[in-house]
Formats: sequence, C-alpha cells, structure tokens
Amino acid sequence: MIAFIAGRAAFIIEPMAEKLRPILRVVTGNDAQGRSRVLFDGAAPNANPGAVSASAAMTEPGIADGMKVDVEGNVYRTGPGGIHVIDPKGKLLGRIRIPDQCTNMAWGDADWRSLYITTYTSVFRTRVNVPGVPVW
Repeated sequence: MIAFIAGRAAFIIEPMAEKLRPILRVVTGNDAQGRSRVLFDGAAPNANPGAVSASAAMTEPGIADGMKVDVEGNVYRTGPGGIHVIDPKGKLLGRIRIPDQCTNMAWGDADWRSLYITTYTSVFRTRVNVPGVPVW
C-alpha cells in the first residue's frame, strides 16, 4: 500500500499491516529515505487516512525498513542502532541494539518469542518477553 501525502508517494506499508488493521489502532509506515517513522490511527472512526500522529527523525546510521508486530500490538521496526520497539500509542519503548545495519526480521521458534534479525552480513537471534504475531 502506498500512502500519498501532498500528492506524493510518501511511504509503503507492509501488507501485514493491512491484515492486522482490525485488531490494531496504529498502522505504521517507514520513510526509508527520510529515515523517519510514521504512525497514524488507521482504525479510528474519523481518522484521516494519511494523518501523521507521530514522527521522529533518526540521526544514527541506518534506515527504517522491516516491521513486525507482537501479540500486544507493539511494533518492532528496523532502524538506526537496531530494532526500535514502539507501543500501540506510538511511544518508543526501547531499542534492541544490533552492531550492524538491520535489514529485516522474523518471529520464530515454537513459542514465537525469538526474533531473528538480519543485517547485510549476519543473522542475530534474541528472545523477547511478548510473542510475535504468527504469520499463518
């Protein structure tokens, strides 16, 4: 899905975000060139589909690229310095620091509490407290 702001394509939202829209109030998009995150309340009855409710410029090396969601609605997003964990209200909860530029990630293991993180040169695995949303 491509969002248009001021007549220009602004970001691409992963197809998974649309599938999760009924259960999540926050839809996220990445502006990889501007290295910012964009969140808006996509499920609110009077929501403006392109309204930005939270945005943050990122100053460290790296780009916003891959996204995943856990069962509590927290968004895990690749970005400068590692994986940014953002709650459903758009608050940055913290970062999982990775020593290389992250490219994507995937939930794994039987309990969906392992996060496999890819970079240009490596694959990292970390355990998290909240399980990820299964992809099937």
